[in-house]
Amino acid sequence: MANLKLLPKSIESKMNARDLKKYTKLQKEWKSVLKVMIKAEQKSGEYFRKTRKNTTGAQMKKQASLDNATLKAFYFADKKNDEWTTFTDQMRKKYK
Repeated sequence: MANLKLLPKSIESKMNARDLKKYTKLQKEWKSVLKVMIKAEQKSGEYFRKTRKNTTGAQMKKQASLDNATLKAFYFADKKNDEWTTFTDQMRKKYK
C-alpha cells in the first residue's frame, strides 16, 4: 500500500486536462494520507514503548485511543488506495 504505481508516460500524454487534474489531486491526497498514517503509527508505537512496563488505567485508555487513531488512519489510507487503483484502471482502459 505504501508505493503508488504511477501511470506510464504514454498514457499520461494522452489524458485530457480534467483527468490530469484528478490524477495529480489523487497523488497529493495519497501523500498527505500516508504522512498522517505514518505519524499516527509512530505516536502509538512510541507511547507503547514508553509505558509498556507499568501501565495504569489512564495510560491504557490513552494507548487504546492512539491505537484507534492508527486504525482510522490505515482505513483512510486503504480507502484512498482503492480510489487510486480504480482511477488508474479506468485510465488504462480509456487510453490504451
